[in-house]
Amino acid sequence: MAPFLLYLYRLSGYQMPDSFVRQNHVRPDVAWWCIGLYALLVLATITGCYLRSARHGATERYSLLKVFLLMGVSLGITFFIQVSLVEKPGQFIRAVICLNRDSGELWWTCEGLVGQTGGRGIRVTHAAATPVTDGKHIYGYFGEDGLMCVSREGKLLWKKTESMFVGKYGVATSPIARDNVLIIVSDVAKSADSGSNIVAFDCISGKILWKKERKSHQEHASYCTPLVKALNGKQVVIVHGWYDTKGYNLKDGQELWSYPMTHEGDHLVASPVSDSNHLYITGTKQIRALELSKLGTESDPLIWSRPILGEKSSTPVVVDGLFFLVTEAGMAFCLDAKTGNILWKQRLKGRYYSSIVTMGNQVLFTNESGQTTILAADKQFRQLAKSVLDESVYASFAPVGKQLYVRTIKYLYCIQDDKQ
Repeated sequence: MAPFLLYLYRLSGYQMPDSFVRQNHVRPDVAWWCIGLYALLVLATITGCYLRSARHGATERYSLLKVFLLMGVSLGITFFIQVSLVEKPGQFIRAVICLNRDSGELWWTCEGLVGQTGGRGIRVTHAAATPVTDGKHIYGYFGEDGLMCVSREGKLLWKKTESMFVGKYGVATSPIARDNVLIIVSDVAKSADSGSNIVAFDCISGKILWKKERKSHQEHASYCTPLVKALNGKQVVIVHGWYDTKGYNLKDGQELWSYPMTHEGDHLVASPVSDSNHLYITGTKQIRALELSKLGTESDPLIWSRPILGEKSSTPVVVDGLFFLVTEAGMAFCLDAKTGNILWKQRLKGRYYSSIVTMGNQVLFTNESGQTTILAADKQFRQLAKSVLDESVYASFAPVGKQLYVRTIKYLYCIQDDKQ
């Protein structure tokens, strides 16, 4: 019976609802309700033994003390095993690792932060945010567990241990590094302990350069990554939120402009993308294209708006004047980037969370089951190939030259196309 109770005790730690954890500040890996269940069983056993001893006389009452001691010791042993041997609360390590691009050999691991839980589920872990580099340093962002800066040799240079983002589905917004400034956007729900904000860190020292408050949504957080563009002689951080799209001066955080644009739907995940002239915003009900040069002026920057229904977690891409996107349900589209006209649409198999990527003249759509549909970057729908990994994929692929790096829930793959 003790192993069964231990199993319940461990299992319960992963079933505590996020709302209960946040509202009551309970550590998710400590199963208080299961301890109460164990205590209830102890009480029931003691009561049963007492009633039995009462029927058989005082000579049997000594067994009550032995039962009480046995149950108490069992509870203590169970708790000790859970805390000390099975899994240590608060001892999940957050790290940045470096591998050889050609062989996959592990070069170094830099452990810098500690978290309380192993993950938010299969689809989102605490390492969901993409690490970023400025060529000299690597920055690993883990949301509520903090931020760390690592040298190219794997040495921890600085870290921030304070919580920067708390969301129902964990962190997904990735940091952006430009001109020795690291940008992190934290658009949290209004019920979160900390408000929404955008923060700029000095890449070398980790010192906060500037911080601006942002408006929070009543119920939901935002998971899209900002975009940095050079506009009118300034580096501008473009942030798409629930109520508008804003531009901040990278240097000092000054709000340069704000374009009202209410996002409809329960999720705001797909990030804004751009080409040399236009900014594209992906919404649940429609796609909008804005002219970059008119943002912050008296002229209306809206070029076109195209109604396309469906939740969209995958960030779209723009290739040679063509705009490619896919809904979570698997409906893929190709639009003329200048006019918004739909050139083709096609149903693809599966659900899509990984963002669309391009390699040369190919566009890659990868679904949750690990099946990648490779299409030609063309006005006509042309399927070139399919690839199946037989593993769940939620992270976006990383193309580098002829190599494609694929992170599944279990492995990191390097796939090379020698034909290109």
